[in-house]
Amino acid sequence: MPFLRTANLTKASVAHAVAQRLAYRVWDEKVPGLCLRVLPTGRKIYELSSKGRHVPLGAHPDLSPREARRRAMAERQAFDLTNFLQGAAKHWQGVPALTPSPSVGSGTTSNAGKVIARIKRAKARKARSTQAA
Repeated sequence: MPFLRTANLTKASVAHAVAQRLAYRVWDEKVPGLCLRVLPTGRKIYELSSKGRHVPLGAHPDLSPREARRRAMAERQAFDLTNFLQGAAKHWQGVPALTPSPSVGSGTTSNAGKVIARIKRAKARKARSTQAA
């Protein structure tokens, strides 16, 4: 069973990660989900892993560990927002959508005419009561 490699990803620790026969990941201790994937060819790639998805953030010489953490936190917020929206969509999937009334044609619901009529009646009553006083 492979062991879980964790480290505080710094320039020195990334430089000391050596290529092996199989690719492996070194997980960052500061940002959950951030890892450094070391390929057998020696290439080192920063990734963010969340819920079975792996998003590459960049390669080691081009991207510093500090910048990888910053990108990982931004991607994590995007993951969280996406998961929230997907959950809300699943929740509201069974709720019927509001559709405009075909007789009105202006995109308002069929109840809008009743509401407008009630407002007009209330204004007329108020105007009559102020005239009588």
